[in-house]
Amino acid sequence: MIRPVRADGRIDAGGVFTPIYRPRVVDRIAAAAQQRVVLIVAPAGYGKSTALRQYLESANEPYVRYDLHADNANLLGFMRGFADAIGDIAPDARATVTSAYESAHRSPTPGADLALWMHAHLKAHAGLVAIDDLHIAEEEPEVSKFLTSLIDRTKGRIRWILASRSYLELPVGSWLAYQEMDLAVDEADLRFTPEEARDTAKASNVRVREEELSELLDLTDGWPTALSFALRSSTRSLDLRNVRANTRDLVYRYLAEQVYNTLSDREREVLSLAALMPRIDLSVLQHAGYDDALASIEDLRNRAAFITPDKSQPGIYHCHDLFRDFVRYQIGLEGDTALRSTHAKVGAAYEAAGDLANALLQYADSGDAQTILRILDEHGFALMEQGNGDILSRAIDSLDAATRATAAMPLAIRGLIDASAGRYDQAESLLKRAADRARDPEQRAQMLLPVCRIAANRGNNDTAVLRSIEEDEQVSVDSRSLAAALALVLQLRTGQHEGARAKLDKILDAAQVTTSPVTRIRLLQLMGPAASDLGDLALGRDLFAAVAESASERGLHSIASRAFSGLSVNAGLYDHDAARNLWYAQQAAVSAAKGGEILDIQTTSLIMLGAEIRRGSPQQIIQLEQQLAQLRLDPFRLAFVGNSTAIRYGWEARFEDAYRTMAPAWPRQSFASDRAVSGSYCALFAAASGRNDQAKTIVAEVIKIVDREIPTEAAPYGDIAALFCALAEAVAGRQTAAQKILKRNLSSSHKYIESLSRIIAHAVRTLKSKVTEPESFAVDVEVLKDSGYGGYALTVQTIIDHFGAVNVRAPSDIKLTPTEIQILGQLSLGLAPKEIAEESGRSVNTVQVHIQNAIEKLGCHGRTEAIVVAKRLGLLAG
Repeated sequence: MIRPVRADGRIDAGGVFTPIYRPRVVDRIAAAAQQRVVLIVAPAGYGKSTALRQYLESANEPYVRYDLHADNANLLGFMRGFADAIGDIAPDARATVTSAYESAHRSPTPGADLALWMHAHLKAHAGLVAIDDLHIAEEEPEVSKFLTSLIDRTKGRIRWILASRSYLELPVGSWLAYQEMDLAVDEADLRFTPEEARDTAKASNVRVREEELSELLDLTDGWPTALSFALRSSTRSLDLRNVRANTRDLVYRYLAEQVYNTLSDREREVLSLAALMPRIDLSVLQHAGYDDALASIEDLRNRAAFITPDKSQPGIYHCHDLFRDFVRYQIGLEGDTALRSTHAKVGAAYEAAGDLANALLQYADSGDAQTILRILDEHGFALMEQGNGDILSRAIDSLDAATRATAAMPLAIRGLIDASAGRYDQAESLLKRAADRARDPEQRAQMLLPVCRIAANRGNNDTAVLRSIEEDEQVSVDSRSLAAALALVLQLRTGQHEGARAKLDKILDAAQVTTSPVTRIRLLQLMGPAASDLGDLALGRDLFAAVAESASERGLHSIASRAFSGLSVNAGLYDHDAARNLWYAQQAAVSAAKGGEILDIQTTSLIMLGAEIRRGSPQQIIQLEQQLAQLRLDPFRLAFVGNSTAIRYGWEARFEDAYRTMAPAWPRQSFASDRAVSGSYCALFAAASGRNDQAKTIVAEVIKIVDREIPTEAAPYGDIAALFCALAEAVAGRQTAAQKILKRNLSSSHKYIESLSRIIAHAVRTLKSKVTEPESFAVDVEVLKDSGYGGYALTVQTIIDHFGAVNVRAPSDIKLTPTEIQILGQLSLGLAPKEIAEESGRSVNTVQVHIQNAIEKLGCHGRTEAIVVAKRLGLLAG
């Protein structure tokens, strides 16, 4: 090979290395991209990243690119990096990584749960998502499960390109079988052809004989990186043949050494620091004291092919993985002290640049315990909230056992990590131990507040610790206000209302003067339900609305979801506005999905389920039930889904299934109004399935709840429960009991309650007479549907159809002959068939036939019922 020599005596390496454009490879990826998923899988050095970049630059559609680095190897790190990568199209994703991960981490299916969260943020994106160096996360199986689930959820909108050294645990076979992907673009596709080798030699400014180029191509087996380095470093094929074992790693090392050994001491220093960074950031190198970092990096680019700029991020460069490993190996040869010292220097540079997460990683590798403890003390809580739990955990693990067991902040961080994983007993223990060791009152308060929240969520209403925080003048106003707010919530939970309103007003005043917008939002969030509990529904709505707006603007989607849920519950439970109830529930569901907190998703799904039950929307209910089935519901929430399923069974006239499903579920409802309505449905299904005694018992229990437990503001639900109890009694054949319930005064004047009262009264009459009056019934059904309560009408209609389907008639459909009407009239006057036969000159048998025909046409069971129905229809005089 012949290469020009520069004025300084060095061989001209060909200038800044620019990989050749490979249309053959780009076309191969484009062909694979006709399917929804593209895999590019090959060992290191085959140009996967370059091929991916060249394809993306040629693709005429929007795309997002996510390049993995060492800090993205575990699930949290992967999600954090993914959220950063989609920042332009989903800016709120990064702010919710912590809550989403903590919620999913408690789940047996964290990858799938996180896919649900990420899908909410990607709904607005249509185009490509490209992920490079995916093999970095190959030791974390949940990453594969996350991608599998997310790719499945984004059908029709997003195409995926994944570049990796391995297939991880992706469902390649299924994707191929269902034609979701073509065969992977692999090393056979990525090897250099002779033409590409010649183009590379030309681009490297080297003249090489055809036979030598061919031999180099054979020796490197078309491996793009090895061939490129060989050409740029003027390595001869003879040199390559002399490398022991001729393995790729040894070939690469041999080629890399030819560059590394020619560097000056300062260039090696810069390269050593760069090799320990997940990505080469010029600003960080400048903070390390290398003001000429740009010149140094560009000079290295001029002399070798192992550093490339990031076109999307000015000031960021990437070092080839294999060469990075080689440089780290070289540093290690100088001894453990040299390696630790270099990590410490990189950590200091990151800290000076304000990147505390990466600084902690470097300090952990350097073993600098004192600096780690300092950063934890000053920034530990903030780093935890920002989604760096894995990095904090790694930093703490680098400390010695005694420090981990006694230092306050390591204990506290471990406690928060345990809490996020659902290990609440351990979390409480660690946080309490941390608080005992904390010297700073504010730090102690921040350790105890999570303890109190955990205890409250587990049913502990003790406010002693909260009071101690609230009364400590050395604690910040924000922490004291949060303690006071949580204490008030617990006070109201136990029914203690004395002095509560004054405390609420004081907390609201504190919320207006706090310097922290997030603290203000959290205070208002706690006071929304408190105001509702105190009967100030208007204030509760105002607080929920303020929280929903502010939290949404700041990307605090979990908080926004709970505020929207509060608005939805208030609209349904107190305002009886079905439209707003459903609309707020939908907004809550959107926010919950973006927040990623499974409990929020459960809650909002259940609220939407309740709204759809009232609307009478079977398909939407089935979809929500299927979604909830994947969310590991607790017994309370399972009971709510049981109600939903039972009511849906009732609409299908599967009364036996409906009763069996509803019977264990209805008594477990928390609110008296829900318990009463669910119980009335259970009584109805019991009667409809022939369990008349059980129906009678349940009716008595429900009426007792209606009369004694339902608050005034929820009175319409008491009316609904009573009306369905009347229908249950009618189905059981107890007409007198049904009429007695129907004669009760309605507690509510809502239009939909009046319509429901009329259609149930109509149903009770129909069950007795087997005659319906469709016109008036249809009007009231439409009123219920328009009001958002069509589900109630659907239940009543199902009962009517099932128990009177054969004999129900509309007045216009009933065609009695004049003789039949005459004979019924005579019967109504008290004449016997024999007397009617004598008066009319007919035989008794003929009269009996006319009577039977009239009974059948009217859909009745006997003469008396037929006379009553005929009078009601106007066929006989009253």
